[in-house]
Formats: sequence, C-alpha cells, structure tokens
Amino acid sequence: MRRLVLLLVALVFVLSACAAPQEDARAPIEAESLAQEPEGQPAESAAPPGQAPGLGRGPQNVPNINVTQAYVIDSKRWGDIVWTLELPMSRYIYYRDRLRPEVFFDYAKMAEDPMDDDIIDAIIERVKKTAAEKGLDRKDQLSLVLSFVQSITYAEDIVSTYRNEYARYPVETLFEKVSDCEDTSILAAAILTRMGFDVALILFEQFDHMGVGVDYYELEYGNSWIYEGRRYWYFETTGGRSLGWAPDEYAKTAAYVLPVKN
Repeated sequence: MRRLVLLLVALVFVLSACAAPQEDARAPIEAESLAQEPEGQPAESAAPPGQAPGLGRGPQNVPNINVTQAYVIDSKRWGDIVWTLELPMSRYIYYRDRLRPEVFFDYAKMAEDPMDDDIIDAIIERVKKTAAEKGLDRKDQLSLVLSFVQSITYAEDIVSTYRNEYARYPVETLFEKVSDCEDTSILAAAILTRMGFDVALILFEQFDHMGVGVDYYELEYGNSWIYEGRRYWYFETTGGRSLGWAPDEYAKTAAYVLPVKN
C-alpha cells in the first residue's frame, strides 16, 4: 500500500511538471489581448475610399482644459508681434483622430470645416487688434496673416508624423506649431475666408507643393492664376516671400486652382 501511495504522488508530480510549459505557451495570447482596444471602445476601422486616417485614437476621457500657445510673428515692417491662443485639448484630439481627404484636390474641405470657426475667429480678433494698434489697412492685414502662418515651424510630414503625406486641420497646425506647405495653406485659407476674402488653394502638382491664392482688387503686382474670371494672387505660406510673389520655380508653372467656399 505504501508503495502504491508513493507511486501516485510521483505520478502527480510528473503530470504537474508536464503541465508547466502549457502555461508559458498561453502567455503571448494574454499579452496580445492586452494590446487590443479596451472593452467598450470599438476598434478603429479602415478609412473609406478617398479618406485618410488621423494619427490614431487619442484619450477617450479628455480633461476639459485649454492649452495656451504663443506665436511670435517676426515682421520687418511692424516689429515682433506676439499672439496667444487658448486651444481646447479636446478639440485638438477630435481633429487629430478625424478622417481627412486623401488627395490634394479635396483639401479645401479642411479649410471649410465649421467645427473650428470659434478658434479661427479668435485669430481674426488678434488680426483686428493688431491692425488697430498699428494702423493697418485691409491689404496690410493680408500681409499680417501671411507673416503669421510663415512663422510656424516648417517640417516635412515624414519627420513630424512618420508618414509620407499627412494633411493637418487648422487646429492641429495651431496646436503642434509645426507644418508643411499644405498645412499652413489650409490654415491661411481658413483665416482669410472667414475674413471675407475670395480664397483658393493653389496646387503645383509636379512639385508636390501648395500655396494660397487671394482675389483682391488692391493687389496688382506679383504672380497670379486666373480661374473662372477671377485672378488669384499668390500667397506663399512656408517661406519669406512677400504677398503676391511665388518662388521662381512656380512663377511660370501651370497650377490647379481649388476655390474655398465662404
């Protein structure tokens, strides 16, 4: 009987030892399940045709806080100008997660988006305040907006987002304070359209470059493109060019004119 008991104990020990590797084999499955979407939050679906995804799902319970961003406008005509904006964190996360047009030709829709009108209007209030303080006329205000968007740090998408192409909504550009040509063009178009100007995005497809065009009667010199009887004077948003003047390589190049709805 004693031998039988010892034999059974030994058998249980052997079976327990054999079962240990099975527990290790389940570890990767548990780790994989931890990497899935938390319960109650649907997994991100593929973007529909013609749309590109945002940078991913942000925090789901965003605190109701504002982030203060300062922008230093280096103007040779009017000296350094500093503007500050209060940007809701929740609005930034909202835009960061939103789908966006996949092709240049639809980027005007991003400038027309109404969900950021209050933030764009806050910028316009700063334009008006600066204009009143420095005696700027309507044409000067165009140059001021140009200087503002040119003050935002330039970085190619592959550097700032690790994507070959990523168009930002205006709130993303204002929050991150980094952009490339289409981002500052979308931002400038949103501001100028809300100010009542007739605006279009100017696309140089062969150079993979975008700027802004403004149809304004007081502009007489520089580079322009005509679309449906309206002359859009060029607005280079990523360099130090003055209002109306395009870089030499674009000045004599055919371009797509993409009007922004007011």
